[in-house]
This record gives sequence, structure tokens and C-alpha cells, in this order.
Amino acid sequence: MLRIHDLHSSYGLAEVLSGISMEVPDGTLVAVMGRNGMGKTTLCRSIMGLAPPVVSGGEIECNGTALGGLPAYRRAQLGIGYVPQGRHVFTSLNVVENLTVAARSEENGNEPWDLDRVWELFPRLAERKTHRAGQLSGGEQQMLAIARALMTNPGLLVMDEPSEGLAPVLVETLAERLHDLKSSALSILLVEQNLSLALRLADVVYVVENGGIVFHGTPAELDGSEEIKRRHLGVGV
Repeated sequence: MLRIHDLHSSYGLAEVLSGISMEVPDGTLVAVMGRNGMGKTTLCRSIMGLAPPVVSGGEIECNGTALGGLPAYRRAQLGIGYVPQGRHVFTSLNVVENLTVAARSEENGNEPWDLDRVWELFPRLAERKTHRAGQLSGGEQQMLAIARALMTNPGLLVMDEPSEGLAPVLVETLAERLHDLKSSALSILLVEQNLSLALRLADVVYVVENGGIVFHGTPAELDGSEEIKRRHLGVGV
């Protein structure tokens, strides 16, 4: 579904991604982990074609289509849904308006995402559908950000730190919803700092350090490597 080869991205003269290569096979959940400031959000923005940063080298392909030079809206039309860090919901619009403003029809024959299916996945949003997004709790806004991306009917969902700032009980709810999405065969690139959440959901894990890949393997392999977790994720320090 997604292939990245030798990706270089910069902010001005500062190169943040220095030759990243990775893949998200169709129907899998791939987690990208790393400390703050190591390039994870830059990776997401580079995939989506958002500036800054500037992609200065390498290739990104989604479902066989090269994304180089395509604006963000074209990448969304190709089937990439984006859940940005910090949610960025439209606070002056209500829940239904947030969802319908992003909606687009399904074109590949899969079960489409519509309001009824969103209410089924996120019952709390159904209860709050007439409320403005700015009136929602942080957890509800995160549900709305995910649901808004799903309403574009993506083949690939890129999620940047969805558990950030959520209470443990809401992280558990998020894990359950992501498991449901994974079971629907949706391809997911999950950028996440919550190690237990990533290990629980991922098929494959990448660890990023200073703009490069320092680990690529299964969740079990990462969980069994105390050195990688200590040196690159700060676990056990």
C-alpha cells in the first residue's frame, strides 16, 4: 500500500529525514516509534505532501502511484487519510459538519464509511453529534479526528500520535477502535510513543532516531530487545 525509499526531508538547511525507507503492506498496521524530535511527524507530513518540510530526495509510492510533486489534496484523493498530531478538528463546526465536510465516496468496492458506520465505531460521537467540536473533550476530539479521516474512505490511514494526552482509560478505548479498524483490512501507519499500544497492535515496527531507521522488526523482536528500548525509546532508563 505504501512504499518509501531513501526519503530525505528538510526544514530550511536542516535535514530531518536522512534516507528513510519503509513499507506498509496492504492490510497491515505498521508502527513508527521514536523519541520526540526524531522525525516522526516530518515523516507523516512528507507522506501527505504538507509543507514544511521540503522533500529533497527519495520516493514515496501509494498503491503503485508515485506521490512526488503531488499536492496534499491529490494524495487524499488517492486514498490516504490523515489524523494529524494535535487533532486539528474544526472547532466552530459540530460533529456532523466535521464529518460531512471531509466525506468522499468509496471507489474500490469496500464497505463505505458513512455516518451510520462512524456512529457504530464511535457511539460517543453519535451522542454528541450536534455539539461543536470545540465543546468536546480531548478524547472525543481524537475520536472525531479519526472518524473525519475515515469519512474520506481511505485505503491507507496515517495517524500521528493518536494517544497523545489521553487518559489511560481512553487509550484503552483507542486501542480497541484501532483493533477494529485493523480487522477491517485497512492499512495503517501508526506513529506512536506509547510502547505497549504499538506492540499490542502492530504487525511490523520501525524505530526512528535522528531521521534514520535504527530498528525494523516484529513487535516481539522489539519487546525482546532491552538495548533498543533503552537506547532509542527511553524505556527502562
